[in-house]
Amino acid sequence: MRLRAGNPVESTNLSFLPEEKKCAKQSFATHANAKRLLGVNERKEGERKKTELSLEIME
Repeated sequence: MRLRAGNPVESTNLSFLPEEKKCAKQSFATHANAKRLLGVNERKEGERKKTELSLEIME
């Protein structure tokens, strides 16, 4: 299973690892992805709030 490159954990070739290590590494990559996506969503939410605030000030 190859995940998208970008995160060093994701781009690691896991074929040489024993099965239990593969699972741990893959779940760590998934967790890192989730945290990264969560950060992106939080930034978007923050930008939206700033925009709403600046619109209120203009009115």
